[in-house]
Amino acid sequence: MTPGRIGPQRAGSAGFTLIEVVCALALLMFLFGGIYGIANAAMTLCRSSNEARTAELRLNNLDALLRSGFEALPRTATFELTSDGGLTFHEAPGVLAWSGALDVGEMAVLRIEPDPVRKGTSRLVIEHWRESKLNGRRPVGDLKILSGLQAAQWRLLNAKTDQWESLWFPQQGRPALAEFTFRLSGNAEAQRMVFSIPTYPSFQPEMPVVPPARP
Repeated sequence: MTPGRIGPQRAGSAGFTLIEVVCALALLMFLFGGIYGIANAAMTLCRSSNEARTAELRLNNLDALLRSGFEALPRTATFELTSDGGLTFHEAPGVLAWSGALDVGEMAVLRIEPDPVRKGTSRLVIEHWRESKLNGRRPVGDLKILSGLQAAQWRLLNAKTDQWESLWFPQQGRPALAEFTFRLSGNAEAQRMVFSIPTYPSFQPEMPVVPPARP
């Protein structure tokens, strides 16, 4: 029996060297980093897209709510636009009611007020008031419909002068259009909504009573 040959073995024949392990780990880290970067970018893009769609849907719902409110104004409704940014509808019961169970009053206000949750911004609120002989005028409900406003303004178009007015009183009658311009937080571009107002006058003159002709 021939005894086994004992001699020097080739370097690296028993496994990987430390340099090879380090290079493999670096390559794996590079691959995983690239995959994470691509996945994170895709998630960020998807999140931004969802936020944009949500913001667009919110503005579309706001436009539909306000447009239906202006279109439903009764003949008796009068307008008041004050310096604090509030647009008031007098003698307009049920206008801008968001629930059938709401005990709406005769006066509805689209009010711009500071947002207590998001400091430095404002919000748009619908508020209903009811006139009571015992307690006077009192609020009966409000709804926050748009928050995060950096700037907001209501204006009414005077049909006689064809000018936009920032102040309006009930004695001025019915305007032709209402305009709401605003800028949301984090968005440098201003938004503009224009609403048509029914053209019939606020108050309809009473038809004279003609006595029947005598035979």
